[in-house]
Amino acid sequence: DLENVRGKEYIPLIARVVAPTLSSLALFVEESVIGCEALGILFEKCDGILCLQLEYFDFGEDASDISRNIKEGFGRLSQLNLMHCRGDIRMFFESTPIPNLQTLRYYSTEAREATEEEEIISSFASNYRNLINVKIFTDFKTSSFILKIVERCRDLESLSLQDSGDTVVLEKSDIRAIASLPR
Repeated sequence: DLENVRGKEYIPLIARVVAPTLSSLALFVEESVIGCEALGILFEKCDGILCLQLEYFDFGEDASDISRNIKEGFGRLSQLNLMHCRGDIRMFFESTPIPNLQTLRYYSTEAREATEEEEIISSFASNYRNLINVKIFTDFKTSSFILKIVERCRDLESLSLQDSGDTVVLEKSDIRAIASLPR
């Protein structure tokens, strides 16, 4: 639990201590103290991390800032929970393969445009087609994202959607699309 860590200088020490047994990591980033650099160190030292939860993490705006350690670390994940994260999340999804990702939970109450949220959802659906469990909590303006998820993630067993804004009405075509999933 790195909730009370206020400086990056402690990250290598913490990583060295927990590296042998760490398989699940949750980071609450109140300030931008723990950024991509620190996460890269954790991934480098702790190669057993399979489940990652990031709260208020800033993914940045530039794909060139994503280090090899970050890509390799995310590439090992089977579960990813993103809560109230900032930066260009769509760019990150498109730049970072996660071939074994089975569970994705995405919570967003950021002041993004509806089209930007739909682009983020479409991006993870396009790039992580092996998803089995998806939970999304955001402000939906339309239901068009459902078709993108269902078309691209055919192995889905669980799809949970929670609208944080106005209620989105699902059309018959949305229900049919969900019902077309084999599982």
